[in-house]
Amino acid sequence: MGTIKIKNIHKHFGKFHALKGIDLTIHNGEFMTLLGPSGCGKTTFLRILAGLEDPSEGDITIDDKEIVCVSKHLSLPAAERNLNLVFQSYALWPHLTVFENVAFGLKIKKMPKETIKQKVQETLERLQIAHLSDRSPGELSGGQQQRVAIARAIVTEPKILLLDELLLDEPLSNLDAKLRIEMRSELKRLHHELKTTIVYVTHDQVEALTLSTRIAVFFEGKLVQVDTPQQLYKYPQDLRVAQFIGNPTVNCVEAKVNDEQMTISSPLSSFSYKTKIGLPTVTLATNPENIEIVHESVPGAIKAEVYSVLPAGSETYIQVKVPQTKTILSIKEMGEALYEIGSTVWIKTNIERLNIFDPGSNGKIDVQLRPVISGQIERTKIDLQLSKTFSIGTFS
Repeated sequence: MGTIKIKNIHKHFGKFHALKGIDLTIHNGEFMTLLGPSGCGKTTFLRILAGLEDPSEGDITIDDKEIVCVSKHLSLPAAERNLNLVFQSYALWPHLTVFENVAFGLKIKKMPKETIKQKVQETLERLQIAHLSDRSPGELSGGQQQRVAIARAIVTEPKILLLDELLLDEPLSNLDAKLRIEMRSELKRLHHELKTTIVYVTHDQVEALTLSTRIAVFFEGKLVQVDTPQQLYKYPQDLRVAQFIGNPTVNCVEAKVNDEQMTISSPLSSFSYKTKIGLPTVTLATNPENIEIVHESVPGAIKAEVYSVLPAGSETYIQVKVPQTKTILSIKEMGEALYEIGSTVWIKTNIERLNIFDPGSNGKIDVQLRPVISGQIERTKIDLQLSKTFSIGTFS
């Protein structure tokens, strides 16, 4: 088992409030990614889990066993938490061979020599580095060093594995894209085989989307949303989440609200609604694949000018400019798309995939929109959550 329950974790560094009331349950066997921009508190949170940092307030349990309780002055040492941490720097012993590095934790546990030999050999084979067992870390590439660090972490069969910005931050910033993809696949395969609870810290949303069972998104020391990758991508509950997730990034446009006429006007289209919003403006957000280039006869289509075309093999990224505005929208089409820069096209937004946010609080707004088409109204329901003053609850 490896279920982690975190309750009301705060962390202060002097006057700086780094973590602000974090509540989170990480289920046994999950691959939970802590995602957010640099300085958002995710690495501090991981260090608290690992026992390298004490929180200022809050409780943590692993499989219902208290490992941190600030009110009781309880904080178990890292060695007693049955978890392993893979550092950004890998922290390999330079004077030991690969085999000796991986065997180190087993020797500390005073396991029999034959058991150590068998476990290390099996782990090296699993990571496809058995042929490197007699080499020193200085003779290895960055990717090979990373595999050794992971092997050392999993050979002791911990309940929980903590990965500190492993793939795209400092440790692998100099590795090529192909190797990063290979290591991503390797981590995914290892998680499937080991069934270990993994907590992974990154600021790269592509890694988070491809690896995770669920993603916990941090901003400014707060936990903003916890969800599956698909739900997070399609239905962000906070404007910052929408802007952070996805590649290319989400299209965001300002829209004017008229509560008297019950209409919203935007570069994407005009909409009507029934429930007053109570704001002068809102932010409309939609992902690039939710805007289509269509024939001009399609109801609700608007005119646009092709601004740029970026072929990317199996897909094409197109940017279009809406006339009489400064709005540039990104569109993603599968396959080859032949459009001339400067040419006129017609575009239409999928209203069912349109998210609406309060630009002041960043929270999602619940409103039933209907696109205005040729003077008539086509009813389309959108299930959004009203959150003008967005509050953070307990995620589990």
